[in-house]
Amino acid sequence: MTILKIGHRGAAGLEPENTLRSFGKAISLGVDAVEFDLHKCKTGELVAIHDPSVNRTTNGIGLVADLTLAELKLLDAGAEETIPTFSEILDFINKRVKVFIEIKEKGIAELIFPEIELFKREKEWEDSNFIIISFHGDELARFHNLNPNIKTGFLVNDISKNTFSLSHNFFVSFICPNFQSVNKKFILGAQKEGFFVSVWTVDMPEDIEHMKKLGVYAITSNFPDRFWSSLKKPSRAVLLLCFIYKAEKFIPPKTEKSNRKIKNAVKKASASGVENWQINLKIDKTGVSILDYFKLSF
Repeated sequence: MTILKIGHRGAAGLEPENTLRSFGKAISLGVDAVEFDLHKCKTGELVAIHDPSVNRTTNGIGLVADLTLAELKLLDAGAEETIPTFSEILDFINKRVKVFIEIKEKGIAELIFPEIELFKREKEWEDSNFIIISFHGDELARFHNLNPNIKTGFLVNDISKNTFSLSHNFFVSFICPNFQSVNKKFILGAQKEGFFVSVWTVDMPEDIEHMKKLGVYAITSNFPDRFWSSLKKPSRAVLLLCFIYKAEKFIPPKTEKSNRKIKNAVKKASASGVENWQINLKIDKTGVSILDYFKLSF
């Protein structure tokens, strides 16, 4: 099954999040869709920013709701990028990929709808180009009433016994859980209930591979380049670990702490380019200690 590949806030692990630069990077890496967040500013325009304030992602201070569009446009959102408006994003993307639009605050479903209709009418976008997602189920239900032909997705941090019933109540097509809460039983249950499962935010190559094997419909990642990472070739870090264990004929204590250290070490090496990293370990009766990481020069 082909997995729908979604760039989180564009390519947030590679470029400043929720900027045109980030969306362009994600598209250049071959994603099927980009995800971005919408808030309403003081003058009523919809702008792409994740947080209620501009503090974390720009050189400014203040709440988005308290700043005019003109004031927001003066801020540096990273790499000299500005905070884009919803319409600027759609113009930039120009139907090259689908858009997953996250409603970040209540009361803006009615603002998103007319802008989408404008782009459908004047720039030949189609309902299938859009997916609306949110943690606010009531916003999803309101948008569904405005246009039932555009698919929506219910974002959840943790899966519960009520997830399916709530999703039905909100008229969604997608359930979008944190990937760490997903297992095969949930995937099969969701499919039986008629839902697509779109997981977030999956950044480690081995986790991406695991989600593919579970059979999710879509994966959102900050690092779209990792969708194509091969995990079949063992890393130098893994080979080094195996060599040490064999040479020393020593099995470290099977404690949660030791196993976590090893797993984290391998993850960091793999994420940074597995062929060019080495991990130095100290193994004794107390367990495993990570001495250092360093790049190998050839």
